[in-house]
Amino acid sequence: MRKVIIPLALFVVLVSVHIINFWLPLVNEVLKLNLDFPGQYSYLITIFTYLAVLAVLLLEKDNLSVFNFDRPSLLILAFFGVVRVNLFVPNESWYKTIIAIISLTIFLICIVQWRKVPGASVRWAMIGVFVSSIAIPIALIEMFQVEKYAQTMYEKNFTGTLIRNLIFQLSFIAPFEEITYRGILWGQLRKWNISENKVFWIQVIPFWLMHFNQIFTISSPLILLGGVIFSLLTRHSKQIFPSIIAHTLSNLLIPIFVWIFLR
Repeated sequence: MRKVIIPLALFVVLVSVHIINFWLPLVNEVLKLNLDFPGQYSYLITIFTYLAVLAVLLLEKDNLSVFNFDRPSLLILAFFGVVRVNLFVPNESWYKTIIAIISLTIFLICIVQWRKVPGASVRWAMIGVFVSSIAIPIALIEMFQVEKYAQTMYEKNFTGTLIRNLIFQLSFIAPFEEITYRGILWGQLRKWNISENKVFWIQVIPFWLMHFNQIFTISSPLILLGGVIFSLLTRHSKQIFPSIIAHTLSNLLIPIFVWIFLR
């Protein structure tokens, strides 16, 4: 039973993520249904991801390096499970309460098992910061999508928008995508004795598909490149933290650079 819990939790996360980010947008695009996907789905996916992380911490506490887990990444999940932005959806307080309980549980487990949780490399963290410079060429291409950036979100309140967007990224996006694909999925494939080269591509393909809407924009080549770069960071550092840094900063900086270039 222990051997199926993590794969099952991972399956639930991947299915929920790809239904919302691939299959529904695909149907929406083909049938021109103009569907809107409410924020409740973002909360459900976040909760499923937290539960999958919790399963790894409880069942693989002596093998966390296999899943590329590291202390800063887990502490980010714990902290931003409590400090979150609002999506203004029905029953939001319930979603936030559930996430806060799970994240505090993750934090307590990390404290108790601190010596078993791999540390992080400062050198690789700095490389992650440097790699986030891919935001500049992406922004240079994105700025030509005039309709998308007709009213940039940084126009009225730069500092407030920057802080909110950073918290949003860390609450819902980069750490969860990285820990799902470069962490749990990567580690589970390793445990199934799949070669590292195959693992690299097996996990990056569903990551690309998750960004279905972006794949069909003019910036698609750089979106694909981003998935490879984040995966290379994980492969060589054997940690998630550098890819979380690069992913978060890239997502944060792209609209800022677009705003600067369009001024």
